[in-house]
Amino acid sequence: MQSAFVVAEFGPVVPVAAHLLSSAQPSWAYKTTVSDGALVSVVEAQANGENAWQLVASGADGADRWRIPLSTIAGGWPSLPVLESSGSRTVLAGGFFDSFAVGAVTIGLPAARGCFFAVIDDGVVMENTLLECGSGIVEDAIWIGETLWLTGSFSGAMTFGSVNLVSSGGLDGFVAARGAGGDWTAVSVGGPGDDVVMAIAPSTVADRVTVLTRAPQAGLVPGLPLPAGLVLFDVSGDMSDWNLSADLGSVAAERAELLALDSGHVVAASFTGVEGSPTAGYSDLLVARVDTSGAVLWRRNIASTGADRLGGLALLGDQLLVAGAFMGSLDIDGHQLAASPYSPFANLALNETNDGLFVALSTSTGMSSWARQVGGPGQEQVLDVATMDDRVFVVGGMSFGSTVQHVFPDPSTGGGAAVVEWARRP
Repeated sequence: MQSAFVVAEFGPVVPVAAHLLSSAQPSWAYKTTVSDGALVSVVEAQANGENAWQLVASGADGADRWRIPLSTIAGGWPSLPVLESSGSRTVLAGGFFDSFAVGAVTIGLPAARGCFFAVIDDGVVMENTLLECGSGIVEDAIWIGETLWLTGSFSGAMTFGSVNLVSSGGLDGFVAARGAGGDWTAVSVGGPGDDVVMAIAPSTVADRVTVLTRAPQAGLVPGLPLPAGLVLFDVSGDMSDWNLSADLGSVAAERAELLALDSGHVVAASFTGVEGSPTAGYSDLLVARVDTSGAVLWRRNIASTGADRLGGLALLGDQLLVAGAFMGSLDIDGHQLAASPYSPFANLALNETNDGLFVALSTSTGMSSWARQVGGPGQEQVLDVATMDDRVFVVGGMSFGSTVQHVFPDPSTGGGAAVVEWARRP
């Protein structure tokens, strides 16, 4: 069984280079971020029935800057890992079972599930910190100046420094911030259902942040009711003041991204249902732009005839780059895509995608200027996108049963996890 990042080329925006992050087959690249002029990616390689993970920093030319081994994780991650950078610092966060190592620093909760965040500075592991979160997960992380912000969910109790949070039933969401001096501020969000703070981004107002919450039932945030569904809040730096920014309605979001613009935010989510608007397949993609007043300037679904999944978001000028995956056929503003036949596995489960998806939307109108697919006879996903020096890079993988196909003359760009640069044809 081989794994490849397989690229189908057509139209004016094409792949121009590919660099292997792992030559193992199969292998995958899950997330990427830009740190001090390097692309830092989470890479998984499968061998001898185990999944070995690395954090890999590479230049735009594909040359390694550094590599840090991560734990071998039985059964994979509870959720996709979080990876964000500021300058030379990168934060890796998520969940684990039993124990988790970043380089030589290991944390553990014997026979239990936990959360963690690790800080890496220019390839040096500064910390790997355990967070007891019950059945929750770290969903997002950002640096704002010297403050590290984390969001996610927890059950039972969760402690940040001297701050103790207790869930009100099921899962509660959390927002936590650690300042330059090491002191924590944290609050819980929720009600009787399973609630989560899915994403965080800088606010358009100084010393504030914007968070995206999802709640199946009404609950509470500090000083305000928490509406059910997918909601944006504008929050003060000390988390004492919460203002409702935008209510996107009863969206059953499974994964979400929040991206700050000069005048508002972009919300993107994989979802399995919206009140009064069922999905075209198992899941669709929601993308919406919200201005500084909380008004939704545009909102659209990206919906194939099968499952659709969100990979990542990036900005390039006035274009919003959306990476993900789809199954079946897709028509977006007249750009028609059809996923490659999935062979030798003829039938996919309802929640499985087939080919990678890469779309450019106008930030002002939400209309697409181009749409591309990444795929071959196996199963592929574009799992994240990043821009560096006005150059566009995507990472991905997951190609079970594929032959090694690509549009590049160098055969070394065949199998394995890869980062692919995209550009306009000269």
